[in-house]
Amino acid sequence: MLNNTNIPFSQTKLLPPIITDLLKQGELNFNKKTDRKLLVSKLNEQYSSFAVHDKVKANIESLLDENTFTVTTGHQLCLLGGPAYFIYKIVSTIKACELYAAQYPTKKFVPVFWLASEDHDFEEVNHFFLYSKKVDWKTAQTGAVGRMKMEGFSEVFSELQSIMEIPEFFSSSWSSMTSTSSLSSFTKTWLNKLFAPHGLIIIDADDKDLKRSFAPIIEKEFSEKVGKREVEKANAFLAEKYKLQVNPRDINFFKLEDGKRERFTPENSADWKELLISNPEKFSPNVIYRPLYQEFILPNVAYVGGPNELAYWFQLPGVFAAHQIMYPQLVLRDSFLVLNSNQQKMLNALSFSIEDILESADTLKSKFLSSKMEISDVQYQTTLQQLFDELKKEVAKIDTTLEGAVDAEKVKTSKSIENLFARIKKAEKARHEIDLNKIDKLKNQLFPDGVFQERRVNFMEFYSRYGASYIDALLQNANPLNSCLKVLSEA
Repeated sequence: MLNNTNIPFSQTKLLPPIITDLLKQGELNFNKKTDRKLLVSKLNEQYSSFAVHDKVKANIESLLDENTFTVTTGHQLCLLGGPAYFIYKIVSTIKACELYAAQYPTKKFVPVFWLASEDHDFEEVNHFFLYSKKVDWKTAQTGAVGRMKMEGFSEVFSELQSIMEIPEFFSSSWSSMTSTSSLSSFTKTWLNKLFAPHGLIIIDADDKDLKRSFAPIIEKEFSEKVGKREVEKANAFLAEKYKLQVNPRDINFFKLEDGKRERFTPENSADWKELLISNPEKFSPNVIYRPLYQEFILPNVAYVGGPNELAYWFQLPGVFAAHQIMYPQLVLRDSFLVLNSNQQKMLNALSFSIEDILESADTLKSKFLSSKMEISDVQYQTTLQQLFDELKKEVAKIDTTLEGAVDAEKVKTSKSIENLFARIKKAEKARHEIDLNKIDKLKNQLFPDGVFQERRVNFMEFYSRYGASYIDALLQNANPLNSCLKVLSEA
């Protein structure tokens, strides 16, 4: 049983200023036009090799209806999801659909996960951390990570087996793979096993037909340098106050081929028009145009993302407007911190509240030692001040020239008390060394190497302990329309 405590983000220091200042929830805009027939056709094609869950099938077919809209999130294909927030983005998207359905009863909302399969930064996705151990996938493959074959992954699976008992959803996903299976298909398989019962649609937009439909946008970018022009305008305004997440290129697309994803530049793109006609699948959007590609294809009304991710979306409204693509409502994903029973007991034993754990280890230690000190230097320094003030008044009646001597003695005595209490505090530290070490241990478990738990620890660490009830607890307590940190702790 996991209990939930909500902590306002204002107390956490987890959000960058651009999010706290600019992210607002408003009415959804349903004036969205997209090629629904093409979208449904491609989704059915991509699910043709799957045993499609009834809820997923119904959601795909519902996209033909003009009153059905998507709420989307997406991410790089991190190995087994990478940090836990990968899963939290999906949970938040599913929950946002439920919340919007209650707000807009005449509309249907469908959760979508966008596989960022074309990303080529393998070092960002080839590992995860589980029980403080880093598990790596080693391969010499290059290019778009979603196209990489699963060669060498058996070593990852074996290492995972040595760490924990592997859940069925993952072992069965792996057993269904072949030597020609891609990371994209593997990620889709295990995500489908986890979230198909909740109707999650998973789309891989590394597709020739989808990109052909996007060709007019690509053509305008190459011809007019829209991305560079519009993002630089936004940056000129935002840079005065905020840290910028992305900087535009002259051409904001990569050339995608097997084993390679290379940036288009004015020097190497003389034949781009012919290539766009013959091979649109070779055009891969960068961080600026990936959101536009997504919003062009999907009947999307809201995008769920993390704080740093949404920060760069604030640099893009001008690009959307220039291409006449509707800019979605931005939704901050839910943020979770999970405490097991031992961690909760440790917290209780140290007499800390759940809110206290967000403080630094040094702050917690000071607070703990102060609670254990039976005497206070403040008390004695105050008494000393009063004593010497009275003494100074009496001395002045006799000889005013002695007032300086009284002040000097006060400073000397105050320093002596200060030194004495430094020794007392040192003795208290030694007496409570075990408890102070527990504070370090607890902080390192919840903020490993100083990194917030959800940004470091893989979700399997929690799934292996709680099973499917972990996902249930996330969904039950998620509320992306009410931004706050959700702390889940064992009863």
